[in-house]
Amino acid sequence: MFRQRHLPILYFNHLIIFLFTVVSLFGLPVFGEENKYERISIEYYGEIGCSHCDTFLDKTVPKIEKATGINLEIRAFDILDSAVYDECLEKIKSHGDDFRYFPVLFIGNNIYQGSTHIEANLIPEIEYFKSRGVYRPKIEIQNYPKRPMKMAFLPVVAAGLIDGVNPCAFTTLIFFIAFLSYLGRSKKEILTTGISFTFAVFLTYFFIGLGLLNVFRSVVVTPSAQFVFKLVVTAAVSVLFAFNIRDIILIRNGSSQSMTLQLPGPLKKLIHGNIRNASRSSVLFLSALAAGFFVSILELACTGQIYFPTIAYITQTESFSRGVPLLLIYNVGFIVPLGVVFLAVFFGISSDKLSDLFKKHMFGVKLAMGIIFALLGIGIWVF
Repeated sequence: MFRQRHLPILYFNHLIIFLFTVVSLFGLPVFGEENKYERISIEYYGEIGCSHCDTFLDKTVPKIEKATGINLEIRAFDILDSAVYDECLEKIKSHGDDFRYFPVLFIGNNIYQGSTHIEANLIPEIEYFKSRGVYRPKIEIQNYPKRPMKMAFLPVVAAGLIDGVNPCAFTTLIFFIAFLSYLGRSKKEILTTGISFTFAVFLTYFFIGLGLLNVFRSVVVTPSAQFVFKLVVTAAVSVLFAFNIRDIILIRNGSSQSMTLQLPGPLKKLIHGNIRNASRSSVLFLSALAAGFFVSILELACTGQIYFPTIAYITQTESFSRGVPLLLIYNVGFIVPLGVVFLAVFFGISSDKLSDLFKKHMFGVKLAMGIIFALLGIGIWVF
């Protein structure tokens, strides 16, 4: 009776053990097959605040995940951090490769450098791993194409040239030359002064721009911050555009002295006083350097109306490494008119003729400034 009563229970226990063994041997791999390759880890060395890098992380990656059905576990690093940059270089070298471009993506056995190569190879890497369970073998990329210069750089070049002949900078320069001539300085002294003054202006504006580029880059660290940043810049540029249109109308009506976008009276007096002191110095070279520095700082109240939006535009359209060369290009464009003016005086053109020439073309300069404001305001969203 005891054995008969418990025999079904024993058979039931054996059946459970048998089924468990079958599931363990055959069932688990089947159930696990669906999730075995659902997540792939990659490392991405980009730049926080760079529109291309952020677009890849925030928009491209989710699209790839949706298309492949694979979750990408991304460890993103800011390559502008010196320690992170060194770490990236070491990893690239350990793979037997050389650093060429960033962003840099590490996945399995491969390294992809530059947005073009990353976006072209990431899906094939995922599909290969998904179908085989192993990463794609190392691929040797022989020819990395040179990055083409984009149309996005054109507003920067134009902005630099236009800023160099806007009323703020140009009238100050003419006053400087006129005062040197009034003091009886020779052409050689005027040329030497011009070179020193121009060099100081170039360095001052470039380092100011470099600092602002760093500040702006540190602000736009999230998509929402970028959006707000673009709105603020667009609003500021729109206001400047409106004031510039008003100035164009005033110039057309012969009331250029009432323009809005010009240096305030107190700043003009400070700049003229600084120039007078520098021009009377016996050490003209050093005085011109100092004058170039202080005049540049004071003129930012006016020239910054183009410079600041341009730097904001560079922040949103280019990485930091490509933004620095654009800053150089901008500032070269900015000082070209200064150099031309000093050379013109050296070859015999008076400051009065230069002043008349500028007044004659002020309408065209203001019109060009309006176009630049429009390009910057639109370009920050387009490029």
